[in-house]
Amino acid sequence: MMMPSFASLNLQVDELLQAQMWEGKTPKKYSVRLIGYCEKRSILVTAPEFNGRVILAHEGQNIVMRYFSGKNAYAFTTSVLRVCNTPYPYLHVTYPVSIQEMKIRKAVRVKT
Repeated sequence: MMMPSFASLNLQVDELLQAQMWEGKTPKKYSVRLIGYCEKRSILVTAPEFNGRVILAHEGQNIVMRYFSGKNAYAFTTSVLRVCNTPYPYLHVTYPVSIQEMKIRKAVRVKT
């Protein structure tokens, strides 16, 4: 199966992504929202928050981003290029070189 590109995921602004960051040896998962991206340059996401408080990230920090869509889960490793605080906290992270795709269900979930 061919690996998808980030652009082929057709993510929309405000799409929810999961950011896995490490505090020491402990991985922590946070929700972030896609602000936008510049192909092959960087992705902009909101800063991770927990209980209304911004989780501090630092430049060079590795993050595993995950996205769930229908029947598939996607994951890619990125790192923080820049931490920005104005006009609100957000991150520039590296554009992914490769994306892992995994089928998580045989059919799309339907509301009942």
